[in-house]
Amino acid sequence: MPSAFRRGAGAFLLCCALTTHAAPLRSTDRDAPFSVAASTVSAAITCKPDPRARYGTVLLVHGTGSTGAETWAPGPYWQLLPAQGLQVCYVTLPNRALSDAQVSAEYVAHAVQLLAPASSTRNVAIIAHSQGNLNTQWALNFWPSIRKLVRTYVSIAGDFKGTLEGPFACLGLNLLEGGCEPSIIQQSVGSNYLAASNARGNTAFVPTTSVFTIEDDIIQPEIGPVPTSLLPNAQVASIQQLCSLAHVADHFTMTIDAGVFNVALSALTSPIGRADFSVAKPLTTCLLYPGVISSATFSAVPGAIKQLALDAAAVLTNGDRARVEAPLKPYVCQRGDAPSAVCRSAAPAPAAARPSNAHPHVL
Repeated sequence: MPSAFRRGAGAFLLCCALTTHAAPLRSTDRDAPFSVAASTVSAAITCKPDPRARYGTVLLVHGTGSTGAETWAPGPYWQLLPAQGLQVCYVTLPNRALSDAQVSAEYVAHAVQLLAPASSTRNVAIIAHSQGNLNTQWALNFWPSIRKLVRTYVSIAGDFKGTLEGPFACLGLNLLEGGCEPSIIQQSVGSNYLAASNARGNTAFVPTTSVFTIEDDIIQPEIGPVPTSLLPNAQVASIQQLCSLAHVADHFTMTIDAGVFNVALSALTSPIGRADFSVAKPLTTCLLYPGVISSATFSAVPGAIKQLALDAAAVLTNGDRARVEAPLKPYVCQRGDAPSAVCRSAAPAPAAARPSNAHPHVL
């Protein structure tokens, strides 16, 4: 499998490199340059190999303060999706996704390019949690060539419009620690990063499902006519709408919620990548995983508490802090998605990283 993966990835990237020069491209059609090598991202990907999986590969993207293993390995997506005909992979973003979110997005874009050629379907599905959705949407926005490689995308508790809690979190961190984590600043309502992300409407670029919880304790607002998880042209619903108002789910338990899992699974197995919201039944699929596996199987409450503790510890011990937002990358300004006043001074764009012959970790 490793040699086949290397040949497939190399051939795919060479093909793309050749075809992108076939005709003049609009600025919104061109891929942004990479600052991170594909080999670096490849080393951050872990997979359960199954090259013959009926529905191909699904890429799991974690959120702020976590890792791929912490968010996904103990839960249903990693444990149960292989039995549903999917090869499962997760990517671990740099510095627990606490550094520049623009760089984390490169990991998602590279991961799609690396995994799609080796997938049985020659494309991938994406499931992301929290900030992982900003990273995914940024990757789809600024690396448009990967859109044809993503057959469906499921957002879990995504803060596409940022969070009102960000400025308060940074105020406390500035006072206690002398600065705030770059990605938390970027996720705060009013940031330049969010302005650039939403400059063109921040619409769904691929078949997209966004599921959120009105009980979210990390990203707000999620109540009202314009929740932060709202993404134009996507299927959007709260888990309370789908299950019942009594359905309990916070920001962290959303990654192991049975109702969310079953809705996501319907999108992953759909021939057109659309979720079937009707699969969420209050007394059955909102509580049970496929095979009548109880939601208690994944120890929802202890697991969520552990995740919260890990995320909090990561934020408090991380050394990458700043008092001002990270500058937007030059490619954002070159495309006209941000005022020049907030962009970096003009500088030559970094050369695109060479395609890597490395391959993701397998278990």
